[in-house]
Amino acid sequence: VLELGGGMTCLAGLLIAKYTNASIICLTDGNVSSIENVQCIINKNGFSKSKVSCSLLQWGKGMYRPIYDIILAADCLFFDESRSNLVSTMWASLKGNGQALVTAPKRSNTLEKFKNEAEKIGFSCTLLEIYNQQIWNRHLTLKSESPNYDEDIHYPLLLHLMKPNFN
Repeated sequence: VLELGGGMTCLAGLLIAKYTNASIICLTDGNVSSIENVQCIINKNGFSKSKVSCSLLQWGKGMYRPIYDIILAADCLFFDESRSNLVSTMWASLKGNGQALVTAPKRSNTLEKFKNEAEKIGFSCTLLEIYNQQIWNRHLTLKSESPNYDEDIHYPLLLHLMKPNFN
């Protein structure tokens, strides 16, 4: 499992490490301070160094090997200038039949632009608005009761990307 753009905690990847049987989890972000913090979290929680690692990764820079079955990315689509690099990093890092799970709000069509770019490179994409009933119910409540709630920026959708197997 590879987490891209995990930020200061790489929470999604750490939950995978703690509660699944994934054999290798690599947590990444493009910010040095984030990676230093994530390394402290890994150390304090006693994760095996052979199972959980973290590293600085700037999308589109460097060489990537297609070794990952799953990629996670949460709320990473808001910078227009990094969209192509994120898509190409996902493509280069996933094995054939690999999957990427991306959560992000629509945020003025940034999610749609990312989806279009992912499809252009060859990913099969499925966009899910209702992926968890409890989260969906909370969304509906906030939408009807909170004047400050804006689903365009507050409600994350789930985008499932599948890389074809070329063998």
